[in-house]
Amino acid sequence: MVNEKGKNTYGIFIPNYYVIEDLSFYETVNKFLEEYATKFCKINTVRTYESLFRNHILPYFKDKTFNDIDTMVIKGFFNYCSNKKLSSRRIKNTLALLKQFLQYAKDKGLTNFNCDFQVRRLTSKNEFNLSRVIF
Repeated sequence: MVNEKGKNTYGIFIPNYYVIEDLSFYETVNKFLEEYATKFCKINTVRTYESLFRNHILPYFKDKTFNDIDTMVIKGFFNYCSNKKLSSRRIKNTLALLKQFLQYAKDKGLTNFNCDFQVRRLTSKNEFNLSRVIF
């Protein structure tokens, strides 16, 4: 927009978020798969996502709401995956998908929830303690 003096004017645009309070974790996963994964991912990636949700993420989070999820729940999920004897690569991919899903839910205004964590490979070059690597 240009004002009377011919100079550009600027405004701040903040997206409107409408929190859907009654949307369950399971329903939000379906929304993520339908609205995001099927539109922006290859079919094999969508299948992998579906498998990760079905076999690992949903069994752990099925009774939780977004308000229940915090860093302790994420650490518990990491331990849950480790106890299932998943490979380190499968754990990394599962946690990366969980992070992507939680960010999607926040960006879409489905929750005000914010739990940021990182998934990194442990090497001698980046000697961190476990709690710092995951979160």
